[in-house]
Amino acid sequence: MQLVGGPFQDALGNPLSNGYLVMQLQHDAVALNTGQIMGNMAVHIPLDINGYIQGTVLGNPIYIWPNNVLLPANGNYLIWAYDSSNRLAWDNPQVQQVLSSPNPFNVDAWVPGP
Repeated sequence: MQLVGGPFQDALGNPLSNGYLVMQLQHDAVALNTGQIMGNMAVHIPLDINGYIQGTVLGNPIYIWPNNVLLPANGNYLIWAYDSSNRLAWDNPQVQQVLSSPNPFNVDAWVPGP
């Protein structure tokens, strides 16, 4: 599943210019007919100068396994946001799901948690 969208911001509402996201499954999972996906393997997602996922307009697309094709069912990703100086931009990680439809998946559909 290709991820697109943004912009991501820090707690003050500033774009995470040239920052990045880190996504990690909460637990190991199995993709049927493919194999095991390790929960402790994080995916690094670079953001552009405006805080959008790179690859949305230019660059290499970013792909992630959708939760609804993994077992056990109802898994989640933990997502951390960092600024361009590698400082954590959010107090707590977000807990989100990526679904296999629509493709590409626009992360603007995520609702931030407390």
